[in-house]
Amino acid sequence: MTDMTKYKNLSLSMETWNKIEEIRKTLVQGGDVSRAKAVTILVNLAYEKLQQKLEQEILPNKGTSWN
Repeated sequence: MTDMTKYKNLSLSMETWNKIEEIRKTLVQGGDVSRAKAVTILVNLAYEKLQQKLEQEILPNKGTSWN
C-alpha cells in the first residue's frame, strides 16, 4: 500500500499527460523514466531556476536600508 505521508496524487489534462509521455522518453539519455520521475525532475529544475532568479533579485538589494 502507498505511504500516504510520502506521496500525493495529481490530476493532469490529457494534453499535459501526452507532453509528459514525450518528455519522459527523452529526458534521460539511454532510456526512459517513469512519469512520476519525469515530473519530479522537471519540478526540481523549475524550482532551482526560480531560486536562482530570486537570489539575483534579492542579493543585490541586501545592503539597502529600509529606514
